[in-house]
Amino acid sequence: MTGTFLSGPAIPGDEPAYGPTGRQFAARLVPGDPASRFGSGRQSQRADGLLLAGDGGFVTEDLYLIAHDPQTGRLLIPGSALGVSLVGAELIGGLLAGCWSVQGGVLVADTALRLDLGLAEVSEQILRMAPTAAETWLRVLAASIPNWTREALVTSGVLHRVEWRNRLGRRRSAAVPADSTDAERRAVLLRNRLALGADSPTATARDAVLVGLIRAAGMQRLWLRDHKHLAPHATGMIARLAPDARAVLALCEHVIASMHLSR
Repeated sequence: MTGTFLSGPAIPGDEPAYGPTGRQFAARLVPGDPASRFGSGRQSQRADGLLLAGDGGFVTEDLYLIAHDPQTGRLLIPGSALGVSLVGAELIGGLLAGCWSVQGGVLVADTALRLDLGLAEVSEQILRMAPTAAETWLRVLAASIPNWTREALVTSGVLHRVEWRNRLGRRRSAAVPADSTDAERRAVLLRNRLALGADSPTATARDAVLVGLIRAAGMQRLWLRDHKHLAPHATGMIARLAPDARAVLALCEHVIASMHLSR
């Protein structure tokens, strides 16, 4: 399976994302094979301070829970923002796992995507439609991935369904955390990791990606409402990600902003 993923806005310190020949991918993978690039086991940093994949893993579940009220299950941000950020989480997970690489200025799927929630099948269909603009790619997947994520969390028992009838007698349902304390704990733990400092040796790429997606989705003010002093730490932690991961974060933020402006 081969396809393209053209980048969005430029990242400070990187070459422009928009060149004289049109859109160019702004990301640059760290040289070397996936094993040497991202390390193994509990290794979390490269010699130059960049955060590595290490024991990072995907952040989809935490991102979904942090974006919803732990008591009622109500979404705290626009659904489009959640969808784009969830796709970004899966895409960055593929980058850090070595499933993707940049070849000739485009993002190429090196192996069959081993993604949950049905995303692999949809992304394969879209990737075959090369070249596809990144904004379109994200928008299409963003419409479906929140539902896949919710159903997967219900199946695993992290969420459970509650039903009721409204005043008109119509049945309504929602998926709420099976343990609201656990849902809140995920947000608290991430803030605690951030409080250790952006350059903490215990920081992982998973932490930085989650913080970056929270910011891209417009949740940072809500998440750090009573902890505004941690905002600079968040920026510093994101800056320690490899350029390719930061490029996807910037793209997600750009697409979310453009979707809101187009309303």
